[in-house]
Amino acid sequence: MGESVWWIKNRVETKKGAVVYCATLNEAKMYKDDDKIKKMLDEADLITADGMPLVWGIRLKTGMGERVYGPDLMKKIFMDDKDRRWKHFFLGSTRENLEKIRVRLVGEYGYKSKNIGSYSPEFKRRFNQDNYKKIKKIIEKFKPDIVWVGMGAEKQIVVANRLNKMIKGVVWITVGAAFDFLAGSKKQCPKLIRSLGFEWLFRLINEPGRLGKRYWKVFYFVGRNIFLRLTKYKNIGIFFVFLFLSVLVVSPQFLVRSPGLIDDGTDLLYVKENSFFRIINH
Repeated sequence: MGESVWWIKNRVETKKGAVVYCATLNEAKMYKDDDKIKKMLDEADLITADGMPLVWGIRLKTGMGERVYGPDLMKKIFMDDKDRRWKHFFLGSTRENLEKIRVRLVGEYGYKSKNIGSYSPEFKRRFNQDNYKKIKKIIEKFKPDIVWVGMGAEKQIVVANRLNKMIKGVVWITVGAAFDFLAGSKKQCPKLIRSLGFEWLFRLINEPGRLGKRYWKVFYFVGRNIFLRLTKYKNIGIFFVFLFLSVLVVSPQFLVRSPGLIDDGTDLLYVKENSFFRIINH
């Protein structure tokens, strides 16, 4: 975690800007299945391992590695900004959540209200050109150092990638449901359960309608790859046997196949030097 915070801080201070994705198995699946998403992830400056199965895989292969959990990354960056002079912009979620986040950053972290910006765009699967122009205008007027993007997994990748090409010198970080946790509108998974790798189950129980289909696709993706590795045949007839084992125990050693993923033995995955997703399913 510390190395990721240092890297982001450097990008903020030097005004170089960056696109940072906190990745889970869902991003790995999209990388494999969607050429457009694959291209966007390849264009990122930094990808960190947000999901525990990814962390386990890295540790099994390299003997080192650390989870960079989106909600914790946010808090670490807030605290690392000693003078509270960075300007943070929150893109996504609802107006109510964004206001709760602003109040919390002012009251709990000591930020000035003028350094906290936000925008809740209309809810739609894909933004059109007019949407992007409006978002660009709002963000450029605020002049943030960091833009936190909290949307659906695929949408936030697309949005961060697109806006990074429209607005330079800003660090874009996708954190998914972290907005809800920071605002207190959704219950965050207890730390012990997160460390055991069961956060997906906790969230599924709490949001079965929204997350059921997504997790099924991820389980299918991992289970099928394990089955193919074990049998070396392109037949998925009995992969269900490995379905849950893939998430709980087995998947990491089959997903991660290359050393050299981590810089200085901690938590960074440099996409342009050693693409994490590029070595999945080779």
